[in-house]
Amino acid sequence: MNARRRSLVLLAPLLAAAAAIDSAGCATRFPEPDLPLRWTGNVARLEVYDRPFNETKVFYRHGGELWMEGKPGTEFGLWLRNVTNGRILVVASIDGVNIITGETASPDQTGYVLEPGQLIAVDGWRKSYTQTAAFYFSDVRNSYAARTGRPNDVGVIGLAVFRERAPVAYRPRAEIGGTENGARGATEPQQAQAPASNAPTDSVDARPAAPRRDAAKAEGSFAQAAPAPAPSLGTGHGRTEYSTVQRVDFVRATPQPAEVLTVRYDRRENLVAMGVLPPSTSTSRAPDPFPGMRFAPDPR
Repeated sequence: MNARRRSLVLLAPLLAAAAAIDSAGCATRFPEPDLPLRWTGNVARLEVYDRPFNETKVFYRHGGELWMEGKPGTEFGLWLRNVTNGRILVVASIDGVNIITGETASPDQTGYVLEPGQLIAVDGWRKSYTQTAAFYFSDVRNSYAARTGRPNDVGVIGLAVFRERAPVAYRPRAEIGGTENGARGATEPQQAQAPASNAPTDSVDARPAAPRRDAAKAEGSFAQAAPAPAPSLGTGHGRTEYSTVQRVDFVRATPQPAEVLTVRYDRRENLVAMGVLPPSTSTSRAPDPFPGMRFAPDPR
């Protein structure tokens, strides 16, 4: 397969989110939390945030997978961070659909190219070089995947991350002896040795076996409950927004991703039913501002 195939993309601006980036390139609005708000691998970092509330989603580990809560109708976005000192390509999918091309997702497709240490905000389905359609949590039937005839993989966000192939080094051949002018032979290209971490992984899912402090909460111990009480969530095709990108070349170091980051999502009711979150302690009674109010008793 041609290493350049469909690796077009796309240096994305931070747009309004640029104000949240300090001079060192770190997100100033995200403190180092005790709760896991990000999924960090060896190559890339993923964070998901609710746009209206400017709140980063918390990830929970359950049954060997990462989960987060989605609220129907709420717009959300992805923060993608390159944590290496080289360029990377991030092929991102939501509900099994490539967020740039709208194709049924595959790791060999187009993605976003990030410079070393770069953080970008991705807030929607790419419609052109200048527009996106906002991501928002929706019922499955209204999700973009279902509306395009692909409802089987709703409820999951995935990143297939590739390192860039090292530049080709040229080494001259040995001099040809017995000539007066000391002519040299033609040079030949030599592929620089890639780091061992660039080798294809045996498994598509390159998550570490042990939970990471910054990537996953400890395994939930909540009892498995009844089947999901509410319809599952998908991601809708929302309002059009201005967002510019440009096409760049990128040559992948390996045919397989260096790592894959995956997060599943659903309504809170369903996460409680699956045992991902604890049952709510709230009651159906409306709050009473004076719960102890009563009439004065007679004196003794």
